[in-house]
Amino acid sequence: MKNLYLIIVAILLYCSAGYSQNNEYLEVEKVRLEKARKVEDDIEKFISLNLNNYRLPVDKEVLIKEVLINESHEHGETLNETEIQDALTDAKKGQLRRLYFKNNPEKEAIMKATPRPITQKDGGVALTVPADCVNGDFEQGLAGYSFSLNDLGQFQILNCVISTDPDTDLNPGFQDFIPSTDNFNTEGGTLVTQQGIDASLLPFGPFPAGVNVNMIHGGNASMKLNRSTGGTHVTAMKKTVHPSTNDIGFHFSLIVQNPHSANPELQPFFTVRVYRGDEIVSTNNICITADTNNTIFTGVNNNSLLYTGWVCDRMKIPDELVNTDLTMEFIITDCGLTAHFGTVYVDDICDVCERPAFGSIEMDDTGFNCPTAPFQVCGVITMPNENNGNPNGMVLNVEDSNGNIVQTYTNAVITNPTNSLFERRFCFTVDPSVFSAGNYTFVAIADFGTHTVSDFGATGSVDLSFNSNGTVLDSYVVRNELYWTDSEDSYDLEFVVDSVCCPDNEVIDPIPAYYATTVTENHINIYDVTSHIQFECFRWRVRTSCGWSEWCCITTSQGNDFPPQAYWGNVYEPGCYDGTIDLCDPFLEEGDPVAANGSQFEQREHYIKAFNTINNNARVTYQAGNYVELAPGFSAAKTSVFTARIEECIPQTVFTTVANTSRTGEPNIVSVTQSEQPDNGFKVYPNPTDEIVYVASQTQVKVYIVTDITGKEVMRVNAEKDQTSVNLSNLESGIYMLMAEGKLIQKIIKK
Repeated sequence: MKNLYLIIVAILLYCSAGYSQNNEYLEVEKVRLEKARKVEDDIEKFISLNLNNYRLPVDKEVLIKEVLINESHEHGETLNETEIQDALTDAKKGQLRRLYFKNNPEKEAIMKATPRPITQKDGGVALTVPADCVNGDFEQGLAGYSFSLNDLGQFQILNCVISTDPDTDLNPGFQDFIPSTDNFNTEGGTLVTQQGIDASLLPFGPFPAGVNVNMIHGGNASMKLNRSTGGTHVTAMKKTVHPSTNDIGFHFSLIVQNPHSANPELQPFFTVRVYRGDEIVSTNNICITADTNNTIFTGVNNNSLLYTGWVCDRMKIPDELVNTDLTMEFIITDCGLTAHFGTVYVDDICDVCERPAFGSIEMDDTGFNCPTAPFQVCGVITMPNENNGNPNGMVLNVEDSNGNIVQTYTNAVITNPTNSLFERRFCFTVDPSVFSAGNYTFVAIADFGTHTVSDFGATGSVDLSFNSNGTVLDSYVVRNELYWTDSEDSYDLEFVVDSVCCPDNEVIDPIPAYYATTVTENHINIYDVTSHIQFECFRWRVRTSCGWSEWCCITTSQGNDFPPQAYWGNVYEPGCYDGTIDLCDPFLEEGDPVAANGSQFEQREHYIKAFNTINNNARVTYQAGNYVELAPGFSAAKTSVFTARIEECIPQTVFTTVANTSRTGEPNIVSVTQSEQPDNGFKVYPNPTDEIVYVASQTQVKVYIVTDITGKEVMRVNAEKDQTSVNLSNLESGIYMLMAEGKLIQKIIKK
């Protein structure tokens, strides 16, 4: 009973702390919003003072007039001069708003929501926000939300592929703003705080028939994005969410005009996506374009106006992102030309949505590593509201790492094992023999007749792998024999003494030791291994037709130097590394020769002592934090290139093409996949690469320099604002260093 009491107290403390933090966050946001309102007032004054004297560039003004006139003629309308001048005035206001922020860059941060507080602990009790998202129902006003608006130009966009980043070449004019809280006169959005029907959409508005749907889904507030007045406006709303499941539900009421039914790239659309940083991580595609064939819409005025009423949908994220901070973004656009509008009401974000309005697909969270026999890719379909049968059809696209579709399957078997009214189970049979080496992603698409719904593989970016870094085969120890899954005629094995695998992370007399062998059966005697390496704690890996497995730890209960009669127990399942090995070991004593024409790169935290031979035309770099010692016995051929430098170690896989083994016992790897990148503010991908790597930076960089492993510059690339592409196609295969501001960012391997 006492324990139960303590548990209850802990839960109450947790909830109390969480809700207290909620209230503190809302108070901070309240202060920020008050400041943001003052900024909005300053912007209005700035626009008012400069509007009469400001002139749009001539080409912009001509383009706006031309588009307006052509659009009106297409619909049998005639614009008067007042309407044209109103459009030009809106464009000037947008440009002046942009100019204000350019002159007052410190004000931009005030327009963005305060980041969620970092989770802390107090006496063992977590102080965190217990809900999926704070103020998801807008009952606390605009707290926790950021808004941006593009109110200039025209667009042609298919499949909702749009960026809302401010001040980019693709989207000039995207600016932060704070929506109105008391009227529908502010372009971009209004916080709705009164029940009722939108008067601009009633029969006495611009339409003979109207939209009779309440503006609020639940409670006393909702958000309306975009006005019902038309134009070429694109409005975006962002908020931080902390989902407790891999589904993030929300409710919306969408109203769009239907001016260009034959040209979907010009139609108003609504899209929702989820980000981690700058990367879209939502695995389903929610993209709703004005379309009379989509039965979720109700049409009025001969289908010139379409609306959904209040419906729900949900964003899906990979399981590994559950209970992490993510950014959810809602985007609504007007017509891509002019005059016609799209508007949406959003409410109850992070609410439960059992049956999404457009249906959904959820693929099983299963990955496949080098399968040799046909296998099944399965999942669950949730049918849309209007459909209780099966989808019209399904396909499974298999995409390579570049996003190219390399195989399409149409052999879905759809069943209803639970006799559910609106859920179905599907399975595709996939033949692994048609794939070459590489990583692949599954994309399942269900056709519901009026629209399609897709889902990327539930395991994230890689669902099917045929690369050289396979997972550890199921392994276990029975008495003195180490076993793994039997799948080959022979196996290459490698064993390395590793203190990480030992109890207390230490070994006695830690002299690095390495042993490699080939066996024709799926097991090996551990005494034979330890007699070679003289330790009973080590990591090991096995190579099959799929390539090398990841490293896996194994040890006895003592885990120190090898005793005469080590006891390995009966069945023992080793705990394996999480895919990568941190090779920033303290030191290296290198005695193995580097073969002629070979190359080698080694780095250590403290020092490297070399007493080896570097043969003709070999290229070698040794890098250490304190010193590199060339001990007696070291020699380098005149035709070789040897570089030693003092620089800190970057935790990542060491790339090398030398077919030998160093005294660390770390085998030199011919080809490996990239390990976790250093947290240095740069993102470099893909690595290894066939020709192009992309570099994204959190800081401003003017130029990137690529050097070979000797430090010789081989390429110089001017940095772009957000992402820079570095084309290595003219370089030979090998190891290169990517530098910025004189510092090493990342080692790159060119295949």
